Amino acid sequence: MTRSRKKALYVVFDTNAIFTKSGDDIVNSTASSLIADHSNHGDLQIFWILPYIVRAEREYQMRQSYMQHVETSRRVAKFLSETWDISPERVSSAISQSIDRQLLRLNIKVVKPNIENIDWGSVIDAAVFRLPPFEHGPREKGFRDAVVCETFLQIASSLTGRDTALLITDDRLATQAVKQRLTNARVLTDLNALREEIMLRVSHIDAETAAEIEKKASLLFLQNDNINTLWYKKDIPNLIFGNPAISDRVRQVPVGATWELVNHYITPARLVRKEANRVYFQTDYVVNGKSRVWIPNEIPTQPELSSYQQQPAGLYGLGTAFPADALGISPAGQAMSRSMPLAGLLGLGTGAYYDTNLPTAVIEIRWSATYNRRKSLTHAEVDSCHVQQADGVSTELTPKTTSSVGPYL
Repeated sequence: MTRSRKKALYVVFDTNAIFTKSGDDIVNSTASSLIADHSNHGDLQIFWILPYIVRAEREYQMRQSYMQHVETSRRVAKFLSETWDISPERVSSAISQSIDRQLLRLNIKVVKPNIENIDWGSVIDAAVFRLPPFEHGPREKGFRDAVVCETFLQIASSLTGRDTALLITDDRLATQAVKQRLTNARVLTDLNALREEIMLRVSHIDAETAAEIEKKASLLFLQNDNINTLWYKKDIPNLIFGNPAISDRVRQVPVGATWELVNHYITPARLVRKEANRVYFQTDYVVNGKSRVWIPNEIPTQPELSSYQQQPAGLYGLGTAFPADALGISPAGQAMSRSMPLAGLLGLGTGAYYDTNLPTAVIEIRWSATYNRRKSLTHAEVDSCHVQQADGVSTELTPKTTSSVGPYL
């Protein structure tokens, strides 16, 4: 009797998943430990993959970390009247050889995309019109991300049977670009999510089953105006914003500024693990805010009243009136000239609002439900919330009962 082939899991790393400030290591210590811990599973074969452009980018970064010391070393050698064979070329060669040894030790394979299979016309259009994975802005930015996406999509499209490919990246535009091309693509944001995904595979939950459960979980977590979903039943907005330890972190702004919401959204539920008939999920509530501060003009000027949408408030126009578009959103650091408050007919106290985008706050909501024999999810509960911001500072809380402050979506 022939044994069935192992299920294969192809893990493709983006640069942001493995980056480290160390000039000696191509992948960070967390990635190295994860690979060591999960390279030998009985019925799951894992292939660790770096797109060629990711390897090249990391090599460039490692070179840069050393090049700043080359000239200093030469000066020291000259001062000591010694001859040190130190040159940019030798350093670059040593770094490249070190990377090759590390990749061999970790069993990481470097994969180049098939250039002939890339639709370069679509890539060019995406770059010109700033479509994902290219960023909006005056300069084109996103070519390396586009090549990473093409590499992953070629790997994923070549798989058959129960084999699965995962892309590990925290780049939203890259994620969006991949899912537009391959709707069932699995993209994870960090190494912790990858570790949990691997444990799911080891517990015999394949990608199709996980996707089915996650789809049901997303509907159970939140449907607009459906009070029977977890978001409303457990009053999750109040759990988050009714707790100062959480809300103060999310809404933290410089002294003298006010916090305003730019946008917020809920990510699809991600299956974390399964224990008996209990399944555990993570759903992220992502909040983007801005700080707003009023900067008065140094030299009072006569305002043109026709440029405002409201008349001055108070006797003879003394006081403050805010135009109707005062809550508009501007790019970071850009003055909102049409949002000036009028401060009298003499033009006293004129100025402008300045908006600055704040680091994105991600509230990681951990929750669980019972997965019954009818393949339905019941008895859902919120287990904890973990707040993560770009500065790496986090706050964790467990559910508690407080008064409602209303839904935030």
